[in-house]
Amino acid sequence: MKLPKIIIFDVGGTLIKGTWQDSILGYTYLYDEVLDVKESLYDYLDFVKGMFYIIKKRDTCDLEFNFKSFFNYLKDLYGLKTNKSFEEIEYTFARKFYSPMLNDNVIELLEYLNNKKISLYVLSNSMYSTNCVEKELEEVGIRKYFLQVISSGDHLVRKPSPELFKLYLKKFDMMGYKVTDVCYIGNDAYFDITTPVKLGMKAVHISNKDVKHDGYLEISNYLKLIEEFDKDE
Repeated sequence: MKLPKIIIFDVGGTLIKGTWQDSILGYTYLYDEVLDVKESLYDYLDFVKGMFYIIKKRDTCDLEFNFKSFFNYLKDLYGLKTNKSFEEIEYTFARKFYSPMLNDNVIELLEYLNNKKISLYVLSNSMYSTNCVEKELEEVGIRKYFLQVISSGDHLVRKPSPELFKLYLKKFDMMGYKVTDVCYIGNDAYFDITTPVKLGMKAVHISNKDVKHDGYLEISNYLKLIEEFDKDE
């Protein structure tokens, strides 16, 4: 694959892998330190888990449900017992769910692309805000590589909706780039690959095999992707 001028990365499963923890920890954090709940922990957990199930319906459509709306509902229902900022509450809640770590050879790829003067961006499906996603990238030491980060949590839509990708494509068009100058890299064939290919972008699917498809490249690791870029340079 010829090295593109611009690369947009997915986050979860692509740049970062997480060690998932019990979701109860996040809800309990809100109960213990944030919300002014008068009922028992058991009754509270039973209620909020039911509410959170509604948010999980985001997985079946192109519309995004975000943590901020979920939190605002709980705040108005129970009240607050803290002066912590929303940003601090959101990030602490997110970290209760999982601890981020870099996928293998991410730094090698980002350093390679940085040395090649490739413009790098992030477009992530997340119920959390762009600010929260940026903190996550900062935590694992890679925020500095990206010119901009966009989270679906700040917008109405999520991948695979073409409207989310167009947030960047319109910007790149105004900068003088063609859609064929742009590549999207992600780990999910449906959410990350189908729409970029339909829009005319290049695409790389990070999976467990190495196959050249019509319209996109499937590859098993980032070192092999570097080899592919070097091959066609």
